[in-house]
Amino acid sequence: FPLREIHLFELESLTSGQLATALATKSLLGKNAIAIFNSDTYFTSQTLAERQRDPSIAGIIPCSKQEGSAWSFCEMGPDGNVIRVAEKERISDLCSVGYYYFRYPKLFLELAEIETAQKIDRSEHFVAPLYNYLIKLGHKIVVDHVDEFLPMGSMDQLSHFWKVSEADLLRWNSRGTIVIDLDNTLTIDSSNA
Repeated sequence: FPLREIHLFELESLTSGQLATALATKSLLGKNAIAIFNSDTYFTSQTLAERQRDPSIAGIIPCSKQEGSAWSFCEMGPDGNVIRVAEKERISDLCSVGYYYFRYPKLFLELAEIETAQKIDRSEHFVAPLYNYLIKLGHKIVVDHVDEFLPMGSMDQLSHFWKVSEADLLRWNSRGTIVIDLDNTLTIDSSNA
């Protein structure tokens, strides 16, 4: 990443989801746009970079057409803009590929604080529902139709992505290792172990 300053931010504990994890990094966020990306997906897009430069767009959700309901979904209006986003509720066939773009970091942080403070009927706070707030505020949210999308969040998906059997994946990643740690360098002794 030429001309980019990379910061490593280590969390001390699990969070309530991707949104809370992104919010934990607020001390590192500046005035530039924010992009949040899942670590278990791969996609390509010929148009995303250009759309991110369009000052009329406040948010971009790259999408692919997928089966099932394990996604964030975007509903489009007659003007081609997103009018609603739903998590794990199939309101269309446009599924988020796990990349979320927000032009205004200050507004993102305000909305993320509101969302994470709410009690939810699921165990996780997701990023995608923040777009519903932006839509209500009159901001333009668009879908970027990706060229290629490969999810890698399950063994079946990994097997498909790498074109190997699940048995080979397990065998290649399950070699025996013995770790000896006498001074709490690699592990910390716990009475709960």
